Amino acid sequence: MTQWNFYFSGILYGKIKEEGDALSLEMLDMETGEWAEKSAFTEEEDAFFAGLCNRSILEFFQEKEEYESWISREPAEFETKSGEKFTNRRGESYFQRQRKFPRDLFYENGKIYAVYMNARDCTSVLVKDGWEKSTILAKWMENMPSAIRPVKFAGTFYVVTRDGEKLATDVYLPGMPGDEKVPAVLVRTPYGKGNNTAPYYRFVQRG
Repeated sequence: MTQWNFYFSGILYGKIKEEGDALSLEMLDMETGEWAEKSAFTEEEDAFFAGLCNRSILEFFQEKEEYESWISREPAEFETKSGEKFTNRRGESYFQRQRKFPRDLFYENGKIYAVYMNARDCTSVLVKDGWEKSTILAKWMENMPSAIRPVKFAGTFYVVTRDGEKLATDVYLPGMPGDEKVPAVLVRTPYGKGNNTAPYYRFVQRG
């Protein structure tokens, strides 16, 4: 059994256990801060993670054997049967090319130990349990608070602009004891404010 941990902006969101061809999952409940019981890793959970990192985690596990078959030979470049193209970088990783949301593979002795999934303003890391300090996560662990707060929805409030328009604003607060003051992060969007809010919870979870 191999455990893989999914981190989003340095916050541990999922523990994926690889047992043969079967995958199971423990997920962090962002609203309570508690861990859910282990269950099968299904497409529904995969869609949640894709909402954070814009990649399919299930797809990585489906392709991992072929990736490692190529990586064990350490070519300068390789292309998978499905058309994914990778280029070796400094003998430690394979960066995916010609993808809007690439999946970059870090390896040692022909085996993948971490996957970096970068986006515009955040990074997700899928890493073998115990290998965190060999990745960018080492910097997060060094510089960011370890305590993760549950996310509390405080309600929808209307902010009146100078021309009389009302802007609907959803407020999320970190679950903290007492009336402790916390910083505010304002996110404005011309689209539906309830669409894909999970990526922004990281600010609340950090307090």
